[in-house]
Amino acid sequence: MTAHSAYLLTALILVSAIILSEFLFGWVLIREDQVGHVVKKLSTTQLPQGRIVALNGEAGYQARTLPPGLHFWLWPWMCRIDKRSVVAKDGNALPSHRILAPLPAKKKLMKC
Repeated sequence: MTAHSAYLLTALILVSAIILSEFLFGWVLIREDQVGHVVKKLSTTQLPQGRIVALNGEAGYQARTLPPGLHFWLWPWMCRIDKRSVVAKDGNALPSHRILAPLPAKKKLMKC
């Protein structure tokens, strides 16, 4: 076995381990400019009539969202994660170094 094929085999094993770990540990990575919406696929209870958002773990759109970071135990067969970009109120994308959108020039902060 040549050195080139040894590197290729190591890279293949590493990529396979990362992909397999996603299914074993159910990890989801949300970037710093995203928010994750959880949609639960399987549940023992149904969503009550007239409700759109699940508050008690029913199947459907969950009330909790995922902040930026690495989240575990969200297996692909149990739930779907919709990743959405965070957009400021004026419609422009939020810069990566900002957490909140800047205040408009005319607005003043109230003192508490």
